Amino acid sequence: MTPLSLLVCLSMLASTYAANEPEAARVARVDAAPEVSAERRLGLAEALALAESHSPGLDAAEADLTASRRRASAAAGRLGPRADLSVGYTRQSYVEPATLEIPIDIPGVEVDPIELGDPIEDRWSFRVAIAQPLLGGGGLANLRASRESVAALAAARESVTQDLRLEVTERWLELSAAMAALEVGEAAHAAVAAHLERVTARARVGSATVLELAEAKAGLAEAEGGRVAAAGRVASARIALASVVGLPLDARIVTDGGGIASEVRPGRSPAVVAADASARAASATARAMTAALWPRVDLRGGYQYENPNQRYFPLTDEWNDSWDVAVVAAWTLDAGVTWNESGAARASASSAAASARALDETMSRRAAQQDAALRTAEASIVAADGRLTAAQAARDATVMAFNVGAATTDDVLDREADLAGARVAVLSAHLALDVGRARLAHVHGTL
Repeated sequence: MTPLSLLVCLSMLASTYAANEPEAARVARVDAAPEVSAERRLGLAEALALAESHSPGLDAAEADLTASRRRASAAAGRLGPRADLSVGYTRQSYVEPATLEIPIDIPGVEVDPIELGDPIEDRWSFRVAIAQPLLGGGGLANLRASRESVAALAAARESVTQDLRLEVTERWLELSAAMAALEVGEAAHAAVAAHLERVTARARVGSATVLELAEAKAGLAEAEGGRVAAAGRVASARIALASVVGLPLDARIVTDGGGIASEVRPGRSPAVVAADASARAASATARAMTAALWPRVDLRGGYQYENPNQRYFPLTDEWNDSWDVAVVAAWTLDAGVTWNESGAARASASSAAASARALDETMSRRAAQQDAALRTAEASIVAADGRLTAAQAARDATVMAFNVGAATTDDVLDREADLAGARVAVLSAHLALDVGRARLAHVHGTL
């Protein structure tokens, strides 16, 4: 192994999360540079709380749920009585009232025509009308459909929450791993620098060649490059985490350690729950549209107080009241429009139910795959720990051999690279285990 492998080993950890790195983080990636802002320690629980309070997607889901609840309340209100209050005034042109002449011929007596009512120019009215649906029209079916929609949107909000929690957890874990990788790079740099000091001391007394000194300096330069690259990955991971938790992109976030709970509680995927709820809502909507095909019967009543009151004859310029009660049946015939629309709604509901079943099967398969990946990650940690122990022992032995002239500078640099690679492998294995646990919990809806 050449000294260049040290830089390669320090870069291994980037591959574990580079594919998931947000576009904003890639665009805003900055080189390692002196940072002057204060560190912001951030635990996983706090990161999740910040993300949920700053998520536009979660706010939109909550607003949709609130709107659906309002629509359900409106559907319930349509089942109750409706009252209409009206007050009116009309000014109309003057018209001579109708007259009635009685054909009586009495000598010496003149009979005047009889006026039928008063000449009324001002009309006043006050009316209260109440209508109560009795049956038909799909009122109850609409209420059930609106309540199913509320349940569907509540499940959708939980699904959005679980997706957000998974994204935050992955970003937080990636930052933790990047910071640990930076520590590995700094340790490797310090070890190579110490080796350069040993080679320099030997060169002063003629025990080391010019080539060995040049190799040691080249190794230190490569270790410095690896350290700078690791610092850049930390900066990028900080931006990625800050963007999802609502902190400034230049915040110097420092994770406080910790990880994911080792035991994942079983549950049902919120995405499947949301799909099932949406299928039920679609089915309820189809039933409501079918119920609209039946006649509607309403009970209606009213009270009016008018001047003049049209119910009184003849019309006189005075206030009178009256009331009315009616039972009204109505049946809308629309050339099959509602029938076909209800049929289309039933077909859409069947499609939604089939999609929900397919998603359930997919999530069950994904849960099994994630569980198998966890077992692999646990085995990888054991193997990585063994590799680290062996690499540490080999490095120590090589340094001792170099001190007595039994090993070369190239040998020491190779062993330092092997040790750095083993440390990165341990970090990668633990990151894979934690991310796997988070993804399994996300599938079960218990993250």
